[in-house]
Amino acid sequence: MAVSRDYVKYLEAEIKKENPTWFEKTCNTFGRLFTIHVSKETEKKVSEQLEFTQTKVKVSNVYSTAILFAILAVVFSVPLFLLHQSLFGMLTFAFGMSAAYYISIYPALNVKYYRIRASSDLVLSVLYMVISLRIVPSLENALLFAAMNISGPVGRSLKKIAWDLEIGKVESGDKALEYYSNFWRQENEEFSEAIDIIRTSAIKSGEERNKMYEEAITILLDRNMERMKKYSTQLSTPVTLINYVGVMLPVLTIILFPIMTIFLTQAIKPTLLVIAYDVILPLVVYWLMQQTLMTRPFSFAAIDISKHPDAHKVGFYRLKTGKKKFIDIPLIFVAPVIGGLISALGILMIAATKEPVSIFKVLGGLIFTWGIAASIVIYSYFSYRKNIDIKNDVKRTEGEFTEALYEFGIILNSGYSVETSLEKLLSKIKNLKISNLFSMALDRIKKFGLTLERAIFDKELGVIIYYPSQLIFNILRILTESLQKGSSATAVAMMSISKYLKSVNKVEDYMRDMLQESTSEMGFMLTIMVPVACAITIALAALMTNIVYQLSTVFASLTGLTDSVPFSSPTTLGILVDIKNVIPIEWFTVIVGVYMIEIVFVLANYLSALQYGEDKLEKFKLLANGTFRSMLFLTIISLFVYVAFSGIVNFVNITPS
Repeated sequence: MAVSRDYVKYLEAEIKKENPTWFEKTCNTFGRLFTIHVSKETEKKVSEQLEFTQTKVKVSNVYSTAILFAILAVVFSVPLFLLHQSLFGMLTFAFGMSAAYYISIYPALNVKYYRIRASSDLVLSVLYMVISLRIVPSLENALLFAAMNISGPVGRSLKKIAWDLEIGKVESGDKALEYYSNFWRQENEEFSEAIDIIRTSAIKSGEERNKMYEEAITILLDRNMERMKKYSTQLSTPVTLINYVGVMLPVLTIILFPIMTIFLTQAIKPTLLVIAYDVILPLVVYWLMQQTLMTRPFSFAAIDISKHPDAHKVGFYRLKTGKKKFIDIPLIFVAPVIGGLISALGILMIAATKEPVSIFKVLGGLIFTWGIAASIVIYSYFSYRKNIDIKNDVKRTEGEFTEALYEFGIILNSGYSVETSLEKLLSKIKNLKISNLFSMALDRIKKFGLTLERAIFDKELGVIIYYPSQLIFNILRILTESLQKGSSATAVAMMSISKYLKSVNKVEDYMRDMLQESTSEMGFMLTIMVPVACAITIALAALMTNIVYQLSTVFASLTGLTDSVPFSSPTTLGILVDIKNVIPIEWFTVIVGVYMIEIVFVLANYLSALQYGEDKLEKFKLLANGTFRSMLFLTIISLFVYVAFSGIVNFVNITPS
């Protein structure tokens, strides 16, 4: 597997490319205003964390920025306290201090996030090294090949080492891999062990070397399986905690708010309900889930379909206007407009209803909430709808790739030409999705007289554009390059690759099975438990508020008091009740509905990260489906419960003679 000089130029450009993160920008901007000196032990520890994640920030800048945020928290919160805006003062102070704390611990958190994102790429990097070594037993070439074909955090670090090797900073491939093994030893011991085995295989020969290649992959996969099994058994505790903190406890307390706002109007303000349930609580649940995700040992690799000719950008809906003509409609503008129109309809219904509590008030609040939900659903649904079909086709093709490679290897080993081998392969895999790839390649070979390499990779005629999978691209590149060494060598390589890919797929399926119990419970919370609990809360709150209104009317009628007497209007209940300051049921409905949407959003992100890694399309799919179903349950159940139990209110509604 020779690496061209063009790639060396590409490697140099990648190393020199500047793409600072928000953390680098923030700390390098604010951290220079003044300098904070830290202990040598802290500086060494944080420096190692920053170096591991390739974060270009000085340790002193990190802590200077954190201190600055803490100072700003005090500066902006004190005037609010002096102006008797205690609630907003506390929130400003808490936000500033939280930002300062987050900046200070970010290097450590980023190490965990870096490790999780890198987990699937570490497996692929070993796989690519082994594949390269099976064709050309050169550690230098194996390192360069892996660096060329891996993206993300692992790809960046591999490119850095490959560049150091290219410019002579590292003297050999063995030394480069030794450094990389030590680089990951603390965070992923099995990967370091696999790399060490690969290094040792360089001094072996023949069958013994091939066995060591298989051992390197087996160790990495088996250890990941063990870690995921342990992680899945430990998930039950955080899932239960999230269930109680994020759903059950809030629902049990929020139902008391209508009563508390009636009897404790000075202490309990509606603003407090908004801040507690629509700001603080979702953030707490999100933090709990992120802590759980930070401990997961493996993250599934996402398929990037951005280069597919029929794919559109996330956040846009592609509308065809003619043959090969289309326009991309930005959903960020369309979705809020549609949602706003729906919410406006809800406001009109609320305004048209004169009764303080009625089913129309509740329905108006629900329609307003539907407007918010519609914005999310429209944006998410049209972001993934067409793209996910493309992704699923590519995913299915990847799954069938192992069988096709093995069959192709067997046919090539019989000594047939490439064209004849493709014809025989198509007759065996005609029922598989991947047959389209080889069929299109064969068609281009016959029609245009192209080589297999050009039929696949040609910029104008190549079929690879319809299969934007890095895995498929890399394996086909290996296939076309190894054909230059003869059919026998290619046959052995293809059958070996097929075997390795089957092992990787088997492990991924096993890991998903391990997570099935926890993810199914979270899925039940997302679509059933959260909306049902919120719906019952809305209905019961409406009933209780209506009862108090009816009792105040009865009280006024019995006493014969009028609005001219203090505390005696028809909308009050003695000196204990101030009905005028109770939160209107329609806005209580909106607050609970927004809380439900936020929890669904957090759960969708959590579930998609567990099941699909960083796959945005699956995240949008879960979010769109979860939000729509939750709102449907919320609407139907809250209205049903309110109507079913409204007889209780009618019992209280007595007009004395």
